[in-house]
Amino acid sequence: ETPAPPPPNATTTPAPLVCNVWASAVGGACVCDPNRYGNGVSRCDQCPVGATSPRGSTTFQDCDCSEGQGATMLGGVCQCGKNAYGNGAVCTRCPRGTVSPRFSSSLPDCVRPYAFVSVQLGFDGVRPQDLPDTTLVSVMATTLGINSDLVGIADKVLQDVRRGGGSRRLLADRTAVTYNIEAGSASDATSISDKLKEAIANGKLDENLEAAGLPKALVLSDVSVGDGLSVSGG
Repeated sequence: ETPAPPPPNATTTPAPLVCNVWASAVGGACVCDPNRYGNGVSRCDQCPVGATSPRGSTTFQDCDCSEGQGATMLGGVCQCGKNAYGNGAVCTRCPRGTVSPRFSSSLPDCVRPYAFVSVQLGFDGVRPQDLPDTTLVSVMATTLGINSDLVGIADKVLQDVRRGGGSRRLLADRTAVTYNIEAGSASDATSISDKLKEAIANGKLDENLEAAGLPKALVLSDVSVGDGLSVSGG
């Protein structure tokens, strides 16, 4: 039998929206809470430890390992990056003068390499926040033709530099950046040191810095091979 049509003045009420316990109704739809993902009704799964996602995320790919500095997703778990250790939610940098492989979990994973090739460069007219570590590392690795995992920024500090003669001296900003470049053997240390000295002398380093949108650098210390603990500029 064909059901009778509703009376002319009758209204139909939509079924109430029933969202997941970890979701809320937004604009007539169920959306998962921050740091969860799913359809908002039958499931809102938790992102892995150390990962975050915005409200309304629907897939695991929305989870980002942003809590642990330098952490990346591997096998569905946040893992700490090179020269750091932790659970992926908190990544602690290895003590200066030590290194660790990616995905290290504890302090004993931080060990001393054979040596570091170190140099301190000065960038006039810029502050530390104007010099991203990733760009500084990438430029140095490209200049030396080595893996960027071997290049570390040990220090990046703001200096006040007086310019001009006599009584008309002005204070200007300079950021001093100390590089520690990991060398696994004596031959590696010699090779890296020689390449760096040559790139400074022939202008290749400055060329690569400018190509990356950074200013040319002043060399504030000699290129040295050592434990990476005692580099200082003049």
